Amino acid sequence: MKRLLLILILLVFSLSGCARTVTSPLKKIVEVSFSFSETLGGEQKNYIAVVFNMNKEPIWENLSTWKNFILFNGDKFYKGVNGDQNLKIDQEKGDINLDNLTEVTYGTYDNGSIRLQIPLINLYENNIEPDQLYINVIFFNVYYDPNTGYYLNKNDDLLMTNSDGILLKLIRGSSVTANDSLKIKNFNAKFY
Repeated sequence: MKRLLLILILLVFSLSGCARTVTSPLKKIVEVSFSFSETLGGEQKNYIAVVFNMNKEPIWENLSTWKNFILFNGDKFYKGVNGDQNLKIDQEKGDINLDNLTEVTYGTYDNGSIRLQIPLINLYENNIEPDQLYINVIFFNVYYDPNTGYYLNKNDDLLMTNSDGILLKLIRGSSVTANDSLKIKNFNAKFY
């Protein structure tokens, strides 16, 4: 009887140990992907910003609504917080000062498509984990005016046509799409 009890105890411990080593913790990832409908060329240097905010839609006219954003400069991805503080122009170079931003590796650009897989912890606001995220995609460039110098110039078209913004509820498995616009298609955001 003691042997049987000992075998059962060892079996329970070995199975519980296996379960811990096989089961991985759940990831908390926000994935955003979309494709461009056309080439975003032009004389000025173009930027794409995927902007996140917990409480309201991030808008171009108020960069302080850009609580977290991922900037793509055509080559690399950078993360910024608080757009009105991080999105500054170096007047000597005529370009965005990347010293205020952090280069990130969770974005890919391939054949006209962008895909971001952002750990949710990188989208916290004031160390608070969000339960929803408003998302906007904004296309802009740095423009030069001889009277005022370099400044950020929003392209005529926001990439998404939904004026209420895109709201992603952060419930595992949730997703949201947007209508195609003149510049962007196949927009999808999901949380897993």
